[in-house]
Amino acid sequence: MMRSGLVYALLLAVGSAAALPVAAAEYPENGEVRDKAWAATEAKDYLAALQHYRALAAQGDPAGHFGLAMSYLRGRGVKEDDAIGANWMRKAADLGYPDALSAYGLLFEQGEGVTKDQARANEYYRKNTEKGNSTGA
Repeated sequence: MMRSGLVYALLLAVGSAAALPVAAAEYPENGEVRDKAWAATEAKDYLAALQHYRALAAQGDPAGHFGLAMSYLRGRGVKEDDAIGANWMRKAADLGYPDALSAYGLLFEQGEGVTKDQARANEYYRKNTEKGNSTGA
């Protein structure tokens, strides 16, 4: 799907290591796998990153859910699929992962992988702000 420049830029901005400390604090046992996933992503070795994100997601680690979401939304290592990406983003957001809350709100705002719904977008932006995070609307 051809994504607007603004949406893509915002997804790139929130799809960073910014929320990794949250996952590290809540899932310290996954630190090595999380580090490998991030390193593989940074090295543009998306297939290796996917393996690590899948392992994290299987353990319920929101960093894995978020990594899979971004992989599908960006088409990195997998065929781009906004609906699958949005589903993984929802799982990360439901676990309170900061970048996922703002990114999921953005998906609702733009109708990317979900039905466009400004009220739902605002709900996720609000949840993100309540957690003390500044990303989002």
